[in-house]
Amino acid sequence: MSRFRIAILAILTLSMIVISPPLSSRLGLIHKAQAVTASFTLYAHFFGWNYSKPSGSNPTITVAQGATVSFNLISENDTPHLFLLDFDNNGVSADCPGTGPDKCSGDIPVMGTGSVAPFTVTSPPGNYSYYCLYHSPAYMVGRFRVLTPDYDVASNPSSLTVNQGASGSSTITVTAVNGFSGTVNLAASVSSGGAIVSMTPQSIMLSSAMTSATSTLAVSSPLGQFGVTVTATSGSASHSTLVAVSGPDFGISPSSMSLSINQGSSATINVTLASVNAFSGSVALSATISSGGPSVSFSPASVQVPASGSSTAMLIVTASSSGAYSTPVSPGSYNVTLSGAMGSLSHSKMIHLTVASPMSGIGFLANPIVIGGVLAAVVIVAIAVYALRRRSKT
Repeated sequence: MSRFRIAILAILTLSMIVISPPLSSRLGLIHKAQAVTASFTLYAHFFGWNYSKPSGSNPTITVAQGATVSFNLISENDTPHLFLLDFDNNGVSADCPGTGPDKCSGDIPVMGTGSVAPFTVTSPPGNYSYYCLYHSPAYMVGRFRVLTPDYDVASNPSSLTVNQGASGSSTITVTAVNGFSGTVNLAASVSSGGAIVSMTPQSIMLSSAMTSATSTLAVSSPLGQFGVTVTATSGSASHSTLVAVSGPDFGISPSSMSLSINQGSSATINVTLASVNAFSGSVALSATISSGGPSVSFSPASVQVPASGSSTAMLIVTASSSGAYSTPVSPGSYNVTLSGAMGSLSHSKMIHLTVASPMSGIGFLANPIVIGGVLAAVVIVAIAVYALRRRSKT
């Protein structure tokens, strides 16, 4: 009768190894990469590994490359089992026991126990299989995943606002992933702005006992808007995080974004320079215009911007010709670029300029020559009318 029961069970399914009760309450150990050392207690049942446990049949076991792994194996039915972890993926039973990379338990007797001694996972990252040599491939086949140990790097806060004369800091956290352990070196670099940056400490150590560690990024003497890249390296691995910095700066704002003048005339607009993040300093001003345009200049050519305040300069546009043989400015549309600079910090704005011919529209009517001609014509017509009326009376 006992042989008949065994035969029936063999036809139906293979027993599966099941996580021990302590691990079944922490299923994360099955679904996530393990720490540097991991021990699995698994239950073998004809219907599948872990058949009777909450993790379900044939769970995927995930570990990190370099982890030390061992297995405790317990049979739950009246058939023997033989556990094989197939690292060479050849499925050959002769590998158990063998000289290759596969790991084998030896026989697990009926309702008995077996084990796989601790070993270091040196196989490349990828998917491998574990199974019972007596009952596979129909039953008791699970996946064993090997991941690359790695780490993450993050900044908090990820953006800083630093006023003139002040400094700012951000906490850089490095966290082990997939059982990573080792030294991580930290370095900070600036995209622009001439800021002084430093990391304290410049290296941290991660291990199974300390899976995350922090370093402080300090930023001083910033100018303008820029980014600080913190790079964390360990061997050939490299990860980075970006901290956006808003330092002392200034804004440039014309009172109007467009201007219209007639040939032979001039006009002005005000340009305001405002402090940002307590910026103060002397800002040099310049103006350029597209080809063929009228003369443009600033008065004054530089302004002192006070901390948390603003200053104003005047943009002067002159469309009149100078000299007896000079060429007048052609009517048309032009772009005027307004620029302000202090050291490596600079900003610009563009305004649209229209130069109109005095012989058209309002410009024509406002021309002194035209006005004089109209007045003369009115006088002549009045004299003519007066003369005609006198003749008709006589």
